[in-house]
Amino acid sequence: MSIKIAEEQIKKLLADKENKVIAVMGKWGTGKTYFWKRLKGDKSASDNIKNSLYVSLFGIKDLKQLKFKILQSAFPKGMQDSRFFEAIRTARGFLKTIHNGFAVMDDLALLAVGDCVNGKVIVLDDIERKHEDLDIVEVLGFIDGAVYQHKAQFVLIFNNEKLHDVEKFKTYYEKIIDNEIHYQPASGEIFEITKELIVHENFHNFIEAAIEECEIVNIRIIKKIIKIINILFKNHANIEQNILRKLIRSTILMSAVKYKGIECAPEFEDIFQRKRKFSFLKQEFKKEVSDEKKEDEKWTALKSTFGITEFGEYEALLFNYLSSGAMDENHLLEIINEHLLNVEKLQAQYAASEFRQQLFWNHHLSNEQLVEKARNFINTSHFLDKSTVSIIYKDICKLEGGHEVAEKILDNFCENFEYRYDDFDFETMVGNEVNPRIIQIPEKKKIDYFSNINIFEILYSIQRTSGWGEKEKFVINSTKVEDFERIIVNVEYKEFKFLMLKMLDMYKHISIYREHFGEGIDNFILACRNVYSNSPSERIKKVMKSILENQDCKNILQGE
Repeated sequence: MSIKIAEEQIKKLLADKENKVIAVMGKWGTGKTYFWKRLKGDKSASDNIKNSLYVSLFGIKDLKQLKFKILQSAFPKGMQDSRFFEAIRTARGFLKTIHNGFAVMDDLALLAVGDCVNGKVIVLDDIERKHEDLDIVEVLGFIDGAVYQHKAQFVLIFNNEKLHDVEKFKTYYEKIIDNEIHYQPASGEIFEITKELIVHENFHNFIEAAIEECEIVNIRIIKKIIKIINILFKNHANIEQNILRKLIRSTILMSAVKYKGIECAPEFEDIFQRKRKFSFLKQEFKKEVSDEKKEDEKWTALKSTFGITEFGEYEALLFNYLSSGAMDENHLLEIINEHLLNVEKLQAQYAASEFRQQLFWNHHLSNEQLVEKARNFINTSHFLDKSTVSIIYKDICKLEGGHEVAEKILDNFCENFEYRYDDFDFETMVGNEVNPRIIQIPEKKKIDYFSNINIFEILYSIQRTSGWGEKEKFVINSTKVEDFERIIVNVEYKEFKFLMLKMLDMYKHISIYREHFGEGIDNFILACRNVYSNSPSERIKKVMKSILENQDCKNILQGE
């Protein structure tokens, strides 16, 4: 139910005095409290809404405390915030220390609650956040008494999925609740609430579109995302808009995963993994698609909507920022500058994403118009990645008269192909199939590309993302014994320390890493043994021995 419809509905319900208790239910972070406060401040609202009393049950331990909260809410705002009310509480406490008989003042004060709620609308918020000592039955009993003795109306605001006293609540629910409103605002409505936080107008449309595509309806998450974008791009708001759009969309997608705003997404720590661990046995024997696979397909489709088939250097930098809270500003600037040098590539990627959206959703375009749009990729397909080219090839082939155009697009990609690392293993990743002609592109191009990558870059990547793929396996396993020896002897001590600790960690957990990096680990161990045995430097031998003993790997020196 949209915010506007919910507002009109509750106005109508409260106008009818027969509706004594109304439940407003919705998930955390969707703006239920904001909804009521906005309604109360609406000039067109009735007097009973404008004069309503509001109390949050967050942390309230007993009924007496709840009644005092209602009493406090009945005071004019100035008196709530002044020292007057605090003085009353202090005096009451002081008198009780003189004689226990003064405790009756509590009960006398609470007698005033009846007059305060008489004929009033009382809003009880955060019911699911009450203290466990406060029984929900007591709360509902108090409500029932206030309704029938003092003609009060109640609005109960809560997240029905997080109630602790569910069974008790269900028992009395139908007896107490007259009407209910399921508060489910759209992401666009939530964005309207938070958009004033955006520091630059160039961000607005990109953020709004991505929030709606992700279907994020949690105000707190959206506020966090906007804050991140403001921090990262406030000094880069005027860069080429396609670049800004791409970076902002990646930021929103990854931040939403970090703060659990996308239900189908993997855990943030697993976002770089090539594929999820599906329940294959369940699928094989029960012949049904597992829930995990369904979620993965949704996640793959969402990434496709964002034009993302691979996570790159910016996403790795962002992952580190969201994990640690520290942003490498120089690295961010380098990435932006690199994007500026590759505007054609970015424009082609955006065009591919837009083409697929038009293909699936724009029913106003004819088959001929779609084929004509597809022709634009004949000279630009080499700017796309393997998976995107394979996908649009398949899509275009389905169009009448599209096969010839699709073949030309594929020809251009293969003829102008320059091997670049795809963060995903597309041949095996669920939801992505690489065209057979692309798979057959000469292996030499891949070897030439990987041969220029520094092993430290690979090890840092593995540590940062806790994931690896074709690139990482190739580089580590192709590092020869003599290469490791040269690195151990010549690198600066900080790199030496990182290399030793990371490779020894792989060695100690060989059952995990053997399948992927076995040859590289074996070469590293032989290199350590050779350096210790053959180096003329007694100092390096002493350091090597100390490290291996401290890491419980001294057996390496013994040839075990």
